[in-house]
Amino acid sequence: MESVLTQSLSMLWQSADLPSDFIEHLNTICAPLFPEQWTQSKHPLHLLPHLFCEHVGGDPRLLSSIMVAWNLLRQAARILDDFEDGGIEDEHEAGTLLNSSTGLIFSASMLLSNLESEGIAPVVAQAIRKQFYAVLLQTCNGQHQDLLVQRPSLEARWQITRQKSGYFLGLMTWTSARLGTADPEQLRLYQEFGEILGIMDQIHDDLLDLRSTEQTAGDLIRPYHWSLPVAYAFSVLPEFQQTQLQTYLQESMTCPQAEAKAREMIITSGAGLYLTVQLTKYSQLGQKLVEQMGLRSPKADIPLGILKKLCHVN
Repeated sequence: MESVLTQSLSMLWQSADLPSDFIEHLNTICAPLFPEQWTQSKHPLHLLPHLFCEHVGGDPRLLSSIMVAWNLLRQAARILDDFEDGGIEDEHEAGTLLNSSTGLIFSASMLLSNLESEGIAPVVAQAIRKQFYAVLLQTCNGQHQDLLVQRPSLEARWQITRQKSGYFLGLMTWTSARLGTADPEQLRLYQEFGEILGIMDQIHDDLLDLRSTEQTAGDLIRPYHWSLPVAYAFSVLPEFQQTQLQTYLQESMTCPQAEAKAREMIITSGAGLYLTVQLTKYSQLGQKLVEQMGLRSPKADIPLGILKKLCHVN
């Protein structure tokens, strides 16, 4: 049986007079985002928007279309990121997925264009749409810098991480609070908390990649798009070791031995310890924000639990 959200999206696409085969294709692309009983999910990240919205006096029932739009854009960004990083090798598949990501972006826009009809005040709906589009442009800039700057400094890499990963989660938490308040200081707290979650999520992934084997390697070894661990290694290694590491990185795409040597150099540089310290630092900042929001247990347990989970790297 189809989930409520799958039915909702199908109705949206039918209203655009899309043929059934394309609707089925879009549903397939969206399937990982909307499993059965998604609306009843107890995953902390799904509960967070409702918690924040309710805490500032908003109506969580108004979040439905907004969160669907946010997830559609998140899936579109993942597809585009894979495409731009060369992760989709088949040319036909790449073209199909690129077109699909465009369809998801327009689907999200359709949902956002209809917020007033769902009971959201026009001034609030307009503010939410403006925030969505501004953050999406900022995220695009982050991806642009990631593609353009092949050897970023550590400071530049952190800024790219904030723009690509932090801003988008900050959009989710800001929007959740905007349904209940227009106070700039309150909105800042919720937005910053979301940005911290996004940055921590990227650090968590980078630490997993750092510890992975060559069979499960992620984005750590990319000779022309440095990750945080790579940027850190280049910021502390002496010049002759930087040259050696760059050689290993360039050879790593076709040589497992070079990949292993590059990974060893990055780990030896102290990148793992550095990122673990940064993860703890961001978690502490997040805890302070939860306190400033005025959240208390058991409600505070949800955001604090997410912070704790992100700090745990297997």
